[in-house]
Order: sequence, then structure tokens, then C-alpha cells
Amino acid sequence: MFCLRYITTLFVYSFFFLVWINIHAEEKIYNCHSLDSLVPIINGLNSDLFSIDENGNLKVLLFYRPNESDIFNYKMTTKLSTFENSLSTDYNDLNTTRETILYYKHKVINVDALFNSTYTVEFDSVIVNTSVSSADTSFNEYYNSNTKNQNNDKFLLYNLISDEEFTLTVSQNGDIREITGLMGNAFDSVYTNAELLSDLQKNIESILSQQFLFTPNEELMTESKWQRIEDTEFLIFPIRKNIFYTLKGVKEIQDNYMAFIREEYSADFLEKEKDDTNFRIILTASHFGGEGVIQFNISSGCLEKIERKSNVFLNMNIYSDNGDGTSRQRVEEEFLLERIE
Repeated sequence: MFCLRYITTLFVYSFFFLVWINIHAEEKIYNCHSLDSLVPIINGLNSDLFSIDENGNLKVLLFYRPNESDIFNYKMTTKLSTFENSLSTDYNDLNTTRETILYYKHKVINVDALFNSTYTVEFDSVIVNTSVSSADTSFNEYYNSNTKNQNNDKFLLYNLISDEEFTLTVSQNGDIREITGLMGNAFDSVYTNAELLSDLQKNIESILSQQFLFTPNEELMTESKWQRIEDTEFLIFPIRKNIFYTLKGVKEIQDNYMAFIREEYSADFLEKEKDDTNFRIILTASHFGGEGVIQFNISSGCLEKIERKSNVFLNMNIYSDNGDGTSRQRVEEEFLLERIE
């Protein structure tokens, strides 16, 4: 049976697996060099991705072109701060903060003739720190995948990915072509329902895809722009994400050429009402917004760093067998992905 608390749970986890951004970081992207200033010094790995046109303008292709046996270690930190006031909270304010830290590594095991790169992916550890507070209660919860006997079902996904090795194939434009290893014995023994297995796979794919920037096939100059449109879901509503990228410049850092990219988005709800046997939900107001900064390592063919910050606000009228009511929900996210030693 559908209930208002289910909406809350979906809201928190749906937000984690979407890429929403909102960070004021002008100083981080405008102090890099314009491409033209690099004309005399381009050399080294992937230097063939740079070219000079007939007007003397320097251009670059932002392609994933790592070398076989390259290893990339990452730390992904996501901090979600959520607010809810609804029938399920007796119309009291409920505030939740959850910080999730994932340590994992990619090893390049193959690069084919079309520059599709295949990686093995291993999660070394997952740490989750949660705090919940309201007018009359508060509690904290801590999870570490390296601590034995932490079998809380809420962290089952993290337990499973910590024990598995995945294989990931990505195009030179950052499109994930294939993920294998998600349906191993550990998954099948826990998730026997095909629909649950499919949902689990989507969640893991969302985690893995966050460090792959979509790049165009065209050569880019400073202030070049490109766009990606994605149809997906947020909660139970279909949405359309419009993600806009702008190349702000390139800077040489420790013999590597780093592209600095600004990312902005808009999102539209394709439907604002959902009906089922036991419930009806009407979205009466919503807001998505933000921007971010991406540091792409052209020389190594990988993402070096992403900084994102975001906010989402929803008002809903909910009619269900458990009662009718309203729900006001807000989520703010701070996201940091960084390559580490």
C-alpha cells in the first residue's frame, strides 16, 4: 500500500542518484588560461587532441582516452540536507542530514580501436553518517562498510557493491556502453525479484556514471557550449533534464592539461499528477536549479574533479487510503568528486 512515508524515502534516494548542481564558483573557472595562450606549449599525452584552425585559434577535443593499465582512484562525497513538513510528520518540521563517502578505483583493462575504454571498478569502502531531528526527537546513525556485522537492510546496496567487482565500458564521449558484474551471486541471493534487481542496477549505474562527463565530437574553443537532454524520473514523476556545458579555458597543472567547464541545468516535469489504485499525487509547485564546475584532465583522459551544489523544492497534494494531506519537501545537496592518490 502506498503511503506518505514512501514518498519521503523516494525523495531522499532519488535525489542522491540525480546530478543536480548549484555552486557559485566564478573564481574557480575564470582564472584559467584561454586556449590561445597554450599554442606554443602543447605537448605530451593526448596532445593530438589539440589543433589550430586557419585563423590561428586553438581548439581541443574533450575525449576520454586513457592508457591501458591506468588506475584512477576517486573519493565521492555527497551531503544531503532534507526538510519535510507533511501529514506523515504530523505537520512538524523534520530535518535529515546524510553524508555519504565512497572510495573506489577504476583500472583500464582495454582500449579498443574506437577508443571505447573498459575499466574494472572496485569500491574500497563506503561511509554513511545520518542525523535526524524534529521538535520531539533526534538520532544519529553511522555506517562503515569496513566494519563487520553491519547488516542493516538500509545499507544493503553498499554492502553488496563493497563485495563486488564491476566491469564498465565507456565511449570516448563519456557514454556508458555496458556494465557487467551487477548480477553476480551476491545480488541474486538477496534480490530474487526481477524488478528489484532492475532498480538496483539503475542505482549502481547512476553512481558509476557520475564521474563521466558527456563531451561532444566537435572541436571546442574557449566559451564553446554544448548540451545534453535526458528524460528520467524524479520520485514518481517523469522529468526532462537540460544540461548545458561551457568550456571556460584550459590550464597546465603538473604537466597535465586541465579543461575547466561550467555546467548549468534546467529541469521540467513532463507530468504533474500521478494516479494509482491506492493514491493520487498532484504536484502544485516545484523548483530545480543550479550550476557547477568540472575539471577534466585532457592528458590522462579522465575527470579530475567535480564540485556541485543544488537545491530542490516540491509542494504536493496527496490523496491515499492512509489519509489526505499536503507535503512540503526541500533538499540541498553538496557534491564533491575528486581524484586522489
